[in-house]
Amino acid sequence: MDQKVRNVEIPTDWDRRGLPGWCYHSAALLELEKDHVFKSYWQIACHVSDIPDKGSFRTFDLCAERAIVLRDQDGEVRAFHNICRHRGSRLVAQDEGVCPSALICPFHGWVYNLDGTLRGAARPESFPPLDKHDFGLRPIEMEIWHGFIFVRFQPGPQPSVAQLMAPFELDAADYRMADHVPTDGIWTEETPVNWKSIRDVDNEGYHVAMAHPALQDLYGSTYRDEP
Repeated sequence: MDQKVRNVEIPTDWDRRGLPGWCYHSAALLELEKDHVFKSYWQIACHVSDIPDKGSFRTFDLCAERAIVLRDQDGEVRAFHNICRHRGSRLVAQDEGVCPSALICPFHGWVYNLDGTLRGAARPESFPPLDKHDFGLRPIEMEIWHGFIFVRFQPGPQPSVAQLMAPFELDAADYRMADHVPTDGIWTEETPVNWKSIRDVDNEGYHVAMAHPALQDLYGSTYRDEP
């Protein structure tokens, strides 16, 4: 990692006491975090290998927001809100799949091209002329970095993913992550705790020696956290 790009010095006035307890069980704070942390910061929706062919898609839900990431007829990766422009129905219910030529809303049958434009409404005589772009799917901010597809549901303070990850660019390049392929799917687990409890553990390796002795043997006795 290029230490000149990223400042890793520990502040002399760093308050090491952590967050107060109420931050881990406040419903009001969680609602603020949904808007100011999750929706307005970059999130990994999937990998390019998850949508290898034209028409293949993956859906991604986060904090009541819905996204669909797909490849259009030209092979370009696109990301849209997974919501029909007619009455707000979830456009695609499956987690993944292939739509060879179009997306069809299961509620009223509106049809969208893979580039997000409106192909047409069912029973078009029920509507005045509809502009295919004005009534097309709403795009979501999207960026691909080393094969990982990032989305952001609303504008936020972070720069582009490439700028954000610039300190790690050289290290990441050696792994050729864009060429990786999936194995047997994604393992998930739901735990009834606040998200910060998980991050508190994952952000440090201090617990490894006691909690994961076999992992400590793999790392070696000289392993320690970097700033």
